Amino acid sequence: MFHASLGPADDLLYGAASIAAFLGIPLRKTFYLLEQRRIPAGRLGREYVASRTALRTHFRKLALGDGAENQCMGPTTPSDRLNEPEETFL
Repeated sequence: MFHASLGPADDLLYGAASIAAFLGIPLRKTFYLLEQRRIPAGRLGREYVASRTALRTHFRKLALGDGAENQCMGPTTPSDRLNEPEETFL
């Protein structure tokens, strides 16, 4: 269970193996979910990074039927990625 005394760095999971262990699912399935952008995660260089809190919230909403399955979905085919608007940073 997440404790409020944990700092932001303690909330992060580094690497697909850590994310898989946290979720209790096979590594290959984790890679699939990460590659399809089906779970809230990002990349730091070549490593996947995810927040325990964000994962819990995502799956809680998914279980309640709050539409979380659509929140993290990115483009699923290469042609979709070409039509994706570029990100802008301030």
